[in-house]
Amino acid sequence: MNSKFKITWLLVHIALGIIYAFFNQITVILSLIVFLLGLYFAIAKGNHLIPFMQCLIYLVGIEIATRSQNILPHEFAKYGISLLMIIYLLLNSKELNNNKTKWMAIMYFLLLIPSIITGHYELVEKPINVISFTLSGPMSLAVSCAFFSHYTLTITKFLKVISFAIYPIVLSLLYIIINAPNLNEIEWSLSANFESSANMTGPNQISSIFGMGLFFIFLFIYYKFYFIGYRWLDLLFFGLLLFRTIVLFSRGGLVSCILAIIIFFFIDFLSKKQTIYKKMNKIFQIIIFIILSIFLFNTVNDLSGGVLYRRYSGEKGSTKVTGKIDYFSNRQEIIDSEIILFLENPLYGIGPGLGKYYRLIESNFESGASSHTEFTRLLAEHGSFGLMAAIIIIYLSILSIKKNFKTGINIIIPLIILSLSTTFHAGMRLSMVGFIFGLSQITIVNYHKK
Repeated sequence: MNSKFKITWLLVHIALGIIYAFFNQITVILSLIVFLLGLYFAIAKGNHLIPFMQCLIYLVGIEIATRSQNILPHEFAKYGISLLMIIYLLLNSKELNNNKTKWMAIMYFLLLIPSIITGHYELVEKPINVISFTLSGPMSLAVSCAFFSHYTLTITKFLKVISFAIYPIVLSLLYIIINAPNLNEIEWSLSANFESSANMTGPNQISSIFGMGLFFIFLFIYYKFYFIGYRWLDLLFFGLLLFRTIVLFSRGGLVSCILAIIIFFFIDFLSKKQTIYKKMNKIFQIIIFIILSIFLFNTVNDLSGGVLYRRYSGEKGSTKVTGKIDYFSNRQEIIDSEIILFLENPLYGIGPGLGKYYRLIESNFESGASSHTEFTRLLAEHGSFGLMAAIIIIYLSILSIKKNFKTGINIIIPLIILSLSTTFHAGMRLSMVGFIFGLSQITIVNYHKK
């Protein structure tokens, strides 16, 4: 894509973002159009792999905007993306070879089925909804792994694919900028801020998607791909998105993004034989990002009257009274309860989605808190089968790292980190988690190989 095309495409989405701020249903229409486009690319003759993948990742990026409308099913993105990938695989099965990743991904999901049979679903009114909600994330992860493990992309084509995650993020960003109150009028507290997210959807989910977007924009600048077409515009957009991510006061997405960037730079810097000039140039780029990030963080901290620093240092409302620091927003209590549930139900677990109700009944929680950590959820709700499923996730990560060791390891490992770190603060609520982990199973080659 040339610079004019990129700018034109961005301007179209800026216009759509302004419309979205006043006519919220536009994102539902866009999601359906992109889904149908993806279906067309899946069934049409010829090689449409890149535009097909771009449709998939667009649906990942627009999910938070679509969910806020409560028109489409809550898990539309997960099931829609999975359906498209299954159709594409079935129609192109002759071109595909059997590989270990595909079968391991299928086994991962099948291991989660037995606990459905043994679960006590008399505790809930609509067990089918609970099960479909809980298993939609693992299902999308399994299908994404099976799909992407078959394909090889150059770095340039990979960047073209992920660029389509940013356009729907522009919609969400504009919605928040237009509808959120003036930052000077917000009453800042030691928790995620719904006002600064314009109540679009949960700040934690927005933070996760924005964090993904920040990492992708970092890759564009680093590889001189330039999402908007010019370096300075990409840096400006990165700064704006980073600023709005910080003011959400939701730490998870930002921390996951920072981890991915640090690991990318560390691996890229050490794994390639480069001249001193090139290494110094990359160090200079990182210094620019660090200075920009520190400046924006301090700016938001000043706006909040110092509350941001306290938030990231683990303070909460009761800290002054109890003296306790909490870096996990009460998630530690949920983790502890899930470990207890696993020890009490070590074979099959309690059943997918039932952890919330067990906590409400047995653990004396004030409300039925949903799990935010996928690995302990697997233990509590699926028992030993969940433990085996978690081991498969680790094994799939190792498989992908090994096959990308020579060329794509600097991108693959950060993708794995971005996905798995998100499961520690947002579970698998977003299609982004399973999709990005699946994307990490792709094979990436350098510019010169076909």
